Amino acid sequence: MVKTYKRHTPLRLRGQGRYSIHLFIKRTLYRLKVMELEQENKLQEADILRISKLVAYAIDLKGTAEMEKIIDSKESILDSLAKMLEMMLTADINLTREKKLDVIHLLSKLKANKEHMQLVKGSIADQQQAFSKLYAASEHMFKKSQSAFGGD
Repeated sequence: MVKTYKRHTPLRLRGQGRYSIHLFIKRTLYRLKVMELEQENKLQEADILRISKLVAYAIDLKGTAEMEKIIDSKESILDSLAKMLEMMLTADINLTREKKLDVIHLLSKLKANKEHMQLVKGSIADQQQAFSKLYAASEHMFKKSQSAFGGD
């Protein structure tokens, strides 16, 4: 007597056939991919430290050309950062008293830095005004010299 065995697939779902097996495999692979992406995109403390270094570099005035446009963009970065810190203070994030004081201290530094940027921007505007006045005076002197020596 020859024994015959039924073909049994462990992944088969109650008689639904091969299609359900492929669907099960696709869903499983999708879930694994989602879990892998979640692990890759999870913010680590090192990521936050890199971002904070980038922000510090972005708002630093040293080594940059003192142009109003650049200072305006740095001011907007400061404003955004200050707004984020204020949101941290007002939201219920369970910050300790010391951490709240650190945030408040950082906010006061940001405001002082913004005032410094406004002073620098004001001095740039003063320099531009002085340059335009000097240019107008030189044009006036050029015209006078032209007329005095009988030029065109």
